[in-house]
Amino acid sequence: MIVALVVIVPESVQFLATKRPASADRTLRRIARRVGFDPERAGLAHLDGSAAGEASASRLGDLFRGRMLLVTILVWIVFFAVMFGFYFVNSWTPRLMIEAGMTAEQGVTIGMALAVGGAVGSVLYGVVAVRMTQERALVAFLVLTAVSIVVFVLSTAVLAVAFVLGVLTGLLVNGCIAGLYAVAPARYGAATRATGVGAALAVGRIGAIFAPIAGGALLDAGWTTFALYGSTAALLAVGAVVTILLARIPAAADAG
Repeated sequence: MIVALVVIVPESVQFLATKRPASADRTLRRIARRVGFDPERAGLAHLDGSAAGEASASRLGDLFRGRMLLVTILVWIVFFAVMFGFYFVNSWTPRLMIEAGMTAEQGVTIGMALAVGGAVGSVLYGVVAVRMTQERALVAFLVLTAVSIVVFVLSTAVLAVAFVLGVLTGLLVNGCIAGLYAVAPARYGAATRATGVGAALAVGRIGAIFAPIAGGALLDAGWTTFALYGSTAALLAVGAVVTILLARIPAAADAG
């Protein structure tokens, strides 16, 4: 995949305008020809010179300056909520279904259902996201995932219904993960994009690590299966609300 990306996918125009490598003019003209733009008007001389001032090395502190402070906090909340929900559902579902009365084989079957749904979840998000904004698509997936989790945990009495809902839940929660990777990069400019998304991933991984630990601790504390899944659904709903707030802040490319 790395070889394919290097050979096929061009560098972003914003990155070239910001970092201005020696090959920037040649690369910009090549990109222009591929997209049907006049190559003679695609060099650095024709771009807004203000981007050159952003070429300094990105620092973590840049994520907390001005408007970026709010953006970073919101992005981190969404990453934590989605990663927590994803890893809780995938790591605890087979065991909790057994606790709810299923056999061990049925619990494994439900785990397979989540994996089957997950195989197409990211593709489905892509199909939806080309028909609306990425943030709206993510909100839709978060809300539907929260609803499907609650309905799923209430359906354990009938294996066939639970299997179908397990597939649906796996599909939706994987779509949420795809949505994170689509929404987050647009929130940062070229100079801070890698730092911003990398930091958000680190926060998301904290949620991923915390999810199975929290599940075990809450089970030991006497929480029911419904309470655990209901809390996870509520956390995803919080992620949806935060994504709505994030969508109201102009993307980095639009914010100047």
